[in-house]
Amino acid sequence: MKNLKFALACTTLALTGSAFAGTCPGDLDGDGNVSVPDLMIVLNDWGCASKACAGDATGDSLTDPNDLILILTSWGACGSAGCTSNADCDDGDACTIDFCINGTCFHFPFPGPGCN
Repeated sequence: MKNLKFALACTTLALTGSAFAGTCPGDLDGDGNVSVPDLMIVLNDWGCASKACAGDATGDSLTDPNDLILILTSWGACGSAGCTSNADCDDGDACTIDFCINGTCFHFPFPGPGCN
């Protein structure tokens, strides 16, 4: 089996004009959150190259990896500071593992004693 190596490039995104319908970059459907529907808009519009691209979150007339990066790094409620550490997300439930990822809390089930 081959070992695969992946390199991540640092990308700076520049927003031009009104590239989004909502209250923050990445909120393509205008519901006040950057979430699954916004991600689906980008994926469904992948490869579009015109000013009418619905998935163009960056405003560069392309639906490409930069739009995907913007959606993923803006994930969560618009205008909220969100969490800054895993401790901010502690829900007090011993049956979940709590994480802060890019300002959004995630609670994953933990299969421990007494947990369903």
